Amino acid sequence: MGGPTGDQTGRASFHENGDTVGQRDIKTVMEAHVDELMAIPGVTGVAIGELDDNTPCILVLTVESPAETGDGIPDMLEGYPVRLLESGEIRPMRGD
Repeated sequence: MGGPTGDQTGRASFHENGDTVGQRDIKTVMEAHVDELMAIPGVTGVAIGELDDNTPCILVLTVESPAETGDGIPDMLEGYPVRLLESGEIRPMRGD
């Protein structure tokens, strides 16, 4: 089964069946969607990550478990997979 792959620059390449994955590099896609993702209740951050098979993905950090906050978060953005990760609440560090 073919899955999305990326090169060292994060640019998408082809599925084994020949379909292209993402027309823009993953950083550009993430930056284009960060505001809408951060507006979803329970989302605490957005980053570039990797799936277990080293496929680049857009990582969406959530306060609660992904099963509880997954509503409204897409599975794919412009051909890149989206992975949810429970981070808990993120707060700024206090300076001494």
